[in-house]
Amino acid sequence: MNFKKFITYLILFNLVSLIVIIFLFLFNPKLFYFRSWEFFDDFVYKGLKSKTHIFEESGDLSRGYLFQKFSKKNKISVNDLGNRLACFNNMNQNSALMLGSSALFGSYISDEETLPKLLCKNYPEISFYNGSRIHEMNLLKIKEFKFDTIIFTAAEFEGFDKYCRVLDTFKKDRTILSSNDLKIKNMKYSWNNKDLLKRPIKYLSFKLNVLLDTSKTFLSPNEHIYLNRTLQQKEEKEINCIKELNNYFKKQKLKTIFLYFPEKRTIIPNTNIKKESHANKSYISSISTKLFENNINYLDTVKCLSKSKNYNKNIFYFHDTHMTPYGIKELSNCFMKKNFF
Repeated sequence: MNFKKFITYLILFNLVSLIVIIFLFLFNPKLFYFRSWEFFDDFVYKGLKSKTHIFEESGDLSRGYLFQKFSKKNKISVNDLGNRLACFNNMNQNSALMLGSSALFGSYISDEETLPKLLCKNYPEISFYNGSRIHEMNLLKIKEFKFDTIIFTAAEFEGFDKYCRVLDTFKKDRTILSSNDLKIKNMKYSWNNKDLLKRPIKYLSFKLNVLLDTSKTFLSPNEHIYLNRTLQQKEEKEINCIKELNNYFKKQKLKTIFLYFPEKRTIIPNTNIKKESHANKSYISSISTKLFENNINYLDTVKCLSKSKNYNKNIFYFHDTHMTPYGIKELSNCFMKKNFF
C-alpha cells in the first residue's frame, strides 16, 4: 500500500472516530462519567441539563479497569442553586448549614441516603441545607437564608484547611447576596466549550491506558481497591484551623460542629499498603480529646465506624473511596448519640 495513502486513511479514521465520540458524548454524556457530581459540574451547574438525574455510578477507583463489576443507580437531585436536596425550609426556627465536598454531596449515594437527608429524618424539627461542593460559605451571605448552626465536614486526606484559607476573604467581603445571584444560569451547547469536549477524550485515555498496561487486568477485582494518598495537613495545624473556625462563628452567634469522612484505609487496613510514616497516620481520634477540652463539638468518626457490625465489608464501596449507604447511616446514628442538638 502507498505510504501516503496509509497515513491519509489513518488520519481520516481517527478524525471520524473522534467526531463519532463527540456526537455520542453530546447525545448521552452520562456514558463518559464515573461519578455523578462530575457530570453535574459540567452540565447541570451550567444549566445545560435538568436538576434531577438517574445516574449509574461505577466509582472513582474503577477508572483503571476496562470493565467494572460494581455499579449503583442513584437519583441525584439539586435545587435552583445547584445544591443537593435535603430538607431546608427557611420558615423553621432552627436551621443547619452543612458544608463539605463529594462525600457530603453523596457520591455513589441516592437522594434519600445522603447524610443531610438522614439527619432530616432524625431531627424533624431542624431544617438542614446540604451546601456541599458549590457556593459553600457564601450561602451564609444570602439574605433569605437563616442558619443557627454550621456543620463542617471534610475528607480526612484534605482536612479543614480549605475553609480556613477562605475565612479571611469571607470576613472582609460583607456583600449581602440574594438567592437569585447564585441560581443556575442556563447556557447553550457550544463547540467552543473546550472543557466539555475534553471529557470524552479523558475518559477514553483511561481505557486506553488499561489496554496498554500489561500489569492491569481488564476486569476489576472482587476485593477493595485502595487509594494510598498522603494526608495534606498535620494534626497541630488541623486543631488550630478548627479552633479558628469555631471561634469566629461563635462570635457570629453560630453553633459549629466538625466531622471527618475518613479514608478507607483508616477504617479498613490493607496489609498491601506500605507502612505509613508517623506524620501520615490518621489523626481523627487523637485530636478528639484536645477539641473536647476546648468545648468544640466534634464527632470521632473512626471510633463510630470501627464499632459498626461488619464494618470491614459494608462501610465503603469496593471500587470507590466513598462510603456506602450503610456507612452513612451508621455515621448519622453516631451523630444522634452525641446529642449535638
